[in-house]
Amino acid sequence: MVTVAAQHGAAGHLIAPRVAEALGVPFLDRALPPSLAAANPEDQRQSRLVGSLARASTMFAGESGEGIDRDEGRFRAELAEFVARASADGGVVLGRGGVIVLADTPTALHVLLTGRREGRVARVAEREGVDRKEADRRVRAHDRARKDYVRRAFGVHADDGSLYHLIIDTVRLGLDPSVELVVTASRALTRQPSTGS
Repeated sequence: MVTVAAQHGAAGHLIAPRVAEALGVPFLDRALPPSLAAANPEDQRQSRLVGSLARASTMFAGESGEGIDRDEGRFRAELAEFVARASADGGVVLGRGGVIVLADTPTALHVLLTGRREGRVARVAEREGVDRKEADRRVRAHDRARKDYVRRAFGVHADDGSLYHLIIDTVRLGLDPSVELVVTASRALTRQPSTGS
C-alpha cells in the first residue's frame, strides 16, 4: 500500500498512477473511479477506514455537509471495494488523507511529493495554459486548501515531515526518478518484517 500526498504542481496526478502501474496494484485517485463495484464493509475497522476516506474525499472537493451525507453510501461502497482489494493485493491512494487514515498499516509507504514553489508554478502554467501570475495564484490557493482540509479533517499539518516515510522534490528530480524512488521504497518496505517501531 502506498499513500501519496502532493503539493499542487508536484505532479502527483502523474506519478501516483505510474507507481501503481509499476507495482501492479490498483490506483485510487482523488476522484473516485466509477468502475468500482459496490461492496459492503466486512468488519468495523474497514467500515471506519472507508468512512474516513469517503469523508476525506468529499471534504477536499469542497462539498457541503449535505453533499457528504448524500454521497456517503455511494462513497462507502466504492471505497470498501478498493480497500478490500488493496488489503490483499496492495494499492496506491492519491490524496484523501490516506497518510493519516492508513497510518497504522505496517506495510504502507507514505509519500509526500513537493518542490520549490517557483518550479511548481512553472509546471502549472505550462500544464494549464495560464500565465505565471495566475499559476502562482492557483498553486497558493490549492496548497492553502490542502493544508486547511487536512487540519480540519484530521487535526494535523499536511506538510509535517514526520507523517511521511519519503519526501520527494519532484521539481528537482523529475517524474521518472520520482516514480522509481517510490517503487523501490515500497518494495523495500514490503520485504522488511514489521518491527513495530
